Amino acid sequence: MSLKSIKSVDYVVIVCRDLERARDFYSRVLGFQIEYERDDWIRFQVGPVSLTLRPESGLFSRRELTGPALQLAFEVPLKDLDQCFQELESHGAAIIAPPKDQTWGHRTLYFTDPEGNILEIYAEID
Repeated sequence: MSLKSIKSVDYVVIVCRDLERARDFYSRVLGFQIEYERDDWIRFQVGPVSLTLRPESGLFSRRELTGPALQLAFEVPLKDLDQCFQELESHGAAIIAPPKDQTWGHRTLYFTDPEGNILEIYAEID
């Protein structure tokens, strides 16, 4: 099924110039409970969607983007991820990181939309 297997938005990542200030805003001002935290990743559960903050750096540098610093992640079955990559390439999508197994247990694929937003298709690695 590949790209047609996307059924929902799983989590939203906001790239932050000042992670501590953003953490304070989302936790103290908005009252969101922190579900998980490490130095480079703060996750809140907001209804069925995770809202995550990460500092800008490397691939996720706002200085390198021409549009908003937003990452949307879409989960697909592991068997479909590489096919998604091929389909995106065939449509001329701007791939910024091809499929790769990550240390946190995901196989990821990163690309941008026409506004420069970072989009991710990922699968849980069994």
